[in-house]
Amino acid sequence: MKAYLKALSLWETIESEDDPPPLRPNPTIAQMKIYEDVKPRKPKALTCLHSALSDMIFTRIMACETSTEEWVKLKVEFEGCDREETVKL
Repeated sequence: MKAYLKALSLWETIESEDDPPPLRPNPTIAQMKIYEDVKPRKPKALTCLHSALSDMIFTRIMACETSTEEWVKLKVEFEGCDREETVKL
């Protein structure tokens, strides 16, 4: 999943919770194009995660609002936290 999101240039969206900065007054065409490219990335990342999950797993994370929150929940559930990982080793 991580590789898939990286291929779509959406992984940065998962790693950061920052929203794109709003456009300043009188933006240039280049600034508007960049903004329109960056703005829909959060919903796209969330959709990619939703579409990759089975119905059983989806019901566990459907209350999450952001793709970052969803990713963290999935990571904890399937990989465990750092302490559990140390115990496993």
